[in-house]
Amino acid sequence: MIINRRKINHFLLSIFIFVCSLMPAESFSLKELFLGLLLLANIDTIISGMLKDRHFIWFGIITPCWMLIVSIMAGGEVVDSIKAVYIFTFIWIPIIAVKYSIDLKKIFINTTYFIAVLTDMFVVLHATNILPLLNNPLAIWMHESGNAQLSYGSVAIFYYVFFLNACPLMLFTLVDALKNQQPIKTIIVLLALMFSGTRANIYLAFTTIIAYLIIYRKLDWKKIVIISFGGVLSIFLLVRLAPTIIEKISTINSVKTYGDNIRAERTAAAIREIFGNIKVLLIGMGANVPFMANGILNYASEMSYIELWRMFGVVSFVLVIYMLVYLLLKNRKDPNTIAYIAYLVTCAFDPFLLTSTGFLMVMYMFYLYKIREKESNSYDLLKARPGKIIPEVLIRSNCTNG
Repeated sequence: MIINRRKINHFLLSIFIFVCSLMPAESFSLKELFLGLLLLANIDTIISGMLKDRHFIWFGIITPCWMLIVSIMAGGEVVDSIKAVYIFTFIWIPIIAVKYSIDLKKIFINTTYFIAVLTDMFVVLHATNILPLLNNPLAIWMHESGNAQLSYGSVAIFYYVFFLNACPLMLFTLVDALKNQQPIKTIIVLLALMFSGTRANIYLAFTTIIAYLIIYRKLDWKKIVIISFGGVLSIFLLVRLAPTIIEKISTINSVKTYGDNIRAERTAAAIREIFGNIKVLLIGMGANVPFMANGILNYASEMSYIELWRMFGVVSFVLVIYMLVYLLLKNRKDPNTIAYIAYLVTCAFDPFLLTSTGFLMVMYMFYLYKIREKESNSYDLLKARPGKIIPEVLIRSNCTNG
């Protein structure tokens, strides 16, 4: 019996990404199970791939090992420290995907699109009174298990809040829909981001669309006329609806202010911990080690970059930032960079970076540049074949097909 490693890896990778996206809160430990199976089944491929690209060693081994050591030295428990850094093994997965010609991009986009469809479906079921959110067993389970936040009411920006922990990844689906000129898909994803209920998602969704249109779409006179007309119409509607909008914003801000004040105090307290103690400045406080803010012990300030420094110190902070900048430079010509930057901006205000969701994004960005590198090498190899004249169309076709 011949074992098809490609099919097995495709299955494991698909399930892993699906579980990470829909159940990132360690539900049933499925995430760790499928990650472990995937890595153990491909240890030879991973080692070979790392030896060919030292950045996988830097970011996938040296960085997390350093963070693990300093976390334990600083006072973090061994188990908590391992849980905090194991996500760096996600970086190894693109090696497997590229080796076995697995379309990781398709899996990633389809999964995040499913999140968008699920969000919109829950809202429609509630709005039509077929299945209200608070009676929806799946929505309730996701909320109670820590995989989603759930509420609705007039204080929500668009009345509904169904915030799946991985929903910021929908920014990549939005870019993909724009790139492939899929208006219905674009609307579905945009609505899902709006129904997520968070200001960051909503602002960055519209910013992503505008940035994409400016950078990657050439504007002819027809598009300029349409955009201008849309702009004038929008201004007219804003003027007419100004009193209602102002009242709505005032209501939202009055509710958000309390939460923002708590967040601001946590952030200030975390910064005081960092710069008030040379030990914390250099090696951090350790993973899952609390600090005092608002008169109580807190385990996170919610701001990813500050938390990174507070837990793991300045060297770890520099190494992770270097990794993020490296991925930005490697993918600078890819439209996905817009979503990548938007996600990193979100991480400045929310704890989305050192999570399985954040490292799904890191994994995806590693894959994008590695598959592009592979296609480029294949293209150069085909052109360099001696004694054969290969049509340009055939060369590009072969590169595209991996």
